[in-house]
Amino acid sequence: MNINSKKILTASTNYLLVSALICLSFISNAVTVNKEERKVILIGIDGVHYQTLKRLKTPNFDRLYISELFTGGELNIDTEQQTDSGPSWATILTGVWAKQHGITKNDKSLKSLSPSLFDLINKQYPQAKITSIIRWDTIYDNLYSDLKFAKQKIVIKVHDTTAVEQFIQLLEIKPDFAFLHLDDVDHAGHDFGFGEAYDQSIINADLMLGKILNAIETNEQIKDKYLVIVTTDHGRNRTGKGHGAQSVSERKVFYATNNPYYHAENGLKTPKEPIPQTYIAQSVLHYLGVPMNSVVAQ
Repeated sequence: MNINSKKILTASTNYLLVSALICLSFISNAVTVNKEERKVILIGIDGVHYQTLKRLKTPNFDRLYISELFTGGELNIDTEQQTDSGPSWATILTGVWAKQHGITKNDKSLKSLSPSLFDLINKQYPQAKITSIIRWDTIYDNLYSDLKFAKQKIVIKVHDTTAVEQFIQLLEIKPDFAFLHLDDVDHAGHDFGFGEAYDQSIINADLMLGKILNAIETNEQIKDKYLVIVTTDHGRNRTGKGHGAQSVSERKVFYATNNPYYHAENGLKTPKEPIPQTYIAQSVLHYLGVPMNSVVAQ
């Protein structure tokens, strides 16, 4: 895979409806995880303000192709949802809006009504090595299943650096699907708002991203097999301290990848239409050859 260029694709607001033809393309492009043909790393960096990311010098993000997405569902219709972590991570991991998955707010007691990427990949490939490291345990609480099939299911309560160190160690087992959630950027936003501390948190995240990319690129056995996706759950409000509403700044998020196919116009996107957050799960499943017939963005 090419992890050496960055292209910015700007889009605004709408969502992608998955059609039967696209479902057929999933099957025709299917690659068996069991044969270790293709693997996916999904990295979620909580609370990154996309405009700030673009302003800062981030050489490791610059190694990826970056597209603009939107979170928060479709404005003024029944798919509109809060730009908060609970609904947004559920959307990232299921490929549907809160109207379908049911995680309407940050609440540990809510359980997703929709299977996640973990479930769908495990159903298609029962022998797949699935791993996950997160900083916010509510993500696990909200999932459709308890991930008993996962090789690793870890919560890191301290800092992102510890989570990244453990994640790089997990790469030694060559997981077929690996999810990493980082939280320091969001904490910096809530604590300080926009400013030097928040900027530095993004720069730190970029350095950690570089360590992960280097670990992949320098391993001859895996470097050409992984689709790498980096994203965030939501943006930030005017001060940088909050989120949850429907301002452009809170709705605007991103999709960074090492694979130009998923950055460019492709059969998974509606031409010239804004790209929804639901696209993240769709692209993961497409790459792994997992049918999307049970996941339709609504």
